Amino acid sequence: MSVINTGRGDRGRDVPACRSHQLAISFSAQEGAYFSRGKTSARGLRSLPHAKLRAGFHSPTLTRRRAMARQHQELQEQTASRSCSLEAEVKSLRVQLAARLRESRQAQEMAAQALAEKDVTIAQLQGRLNAMEMEYEKILHGSLDLVLAKLAGASQRWEEMGTTISLEHKECLKKFGLNPLEIQRPGDPQDRTGPCLPLPSDVPYPLPTTPAPLGQARGQKQQVQSGLGTHH
Repeated sequence: MSVINTGRGDRGRDVPACRSHQLAISFSAQEGAYFSRGKTSARGLRSLPHAKLRAGFHSPTLTRRRAMARQHQELQEQTASRSCSLEAEVKSLRVQLAARLRESRQAQEMAAQALAEKDVTIAQLQGRLNAMEMEYEKILHGSLDLVLAKLAGASQRWEEMGTTISLEHKECLKKFGLNPLEIQRPGDPQDRTGPCLPLPSDVPYPLPTTPAPLGQARGQKQQVQSGLGTHH
């Protein structure tokens, strides 16, 4: 019989080889018993009815867990779908917002440009209006000055012509030996100083006491001259 040294030295004794053999046999027996129990349990499970297996595997807790898992998965899918739709909607709204902002900016620029053009046009029209008013004032003042000058010249000419005609009438009356201050026409008021003599009947045409217009005075002069020539 061989002896196995345990390494304990003097304090222990050596274990015989048969002892180690016994330990190995007992370990093998325990292992076989374990495997035999596993085979028996597996064989017993296979021998159970299918309904009992299904009832065991489909317990209420497991069913609730599976239902909750399905609900959780459905909620996740719905949330993902809703999130995708919201992201697409947000993207579309952002695009629309950018477009509206561009349109608003363009409208503001166009409005500002229109206002600037309007101000420029108003300023130009106001300048033209002021220039036209100044030109009209110049034309009006020039026309008024010209009219006043013409009226002054015409008045002076009429006065000269009236004075000339009056002197000619006085000379004609002096030729007949009459005083123009003493002659009174029919209908004249008695406002002259001194006695007034009636107009002789041999005078062919009544002489005017006030200066007449140019054409009328010339006609009267011609009539008086023709009457004097006939009288002589």
